[in-house]
Amino acid sequence: MNRRFRKLLRDERGQAMVEYSTITFAILLMLGGTAFAMPMTAFGQKVSLAQALYASLQTYVDSYYYSLHLLVP
Repeated sequence: MNRRFRKLLRDERGQAMVEYSTITFAILLMLGGTAFAMPMTAFGQKVSLAQALYASLQTYVDSYYYSLHLLVP
């Protein structure tokens, strides 16, 4: 084995930071997934955040195409 490679294997200075960032990322990913899938009240009915975002996107696309259609003679 190369001497430099063995030295890098024994170096533990960044191990705590890697563990901390991995755990933090996993927690944020779980919370984000939960919030994205949880039902909420929007548009007068219970929908998930994904459905609410899709409905907003669809409204934007519909209004965009409507405004483009107004420009066509």
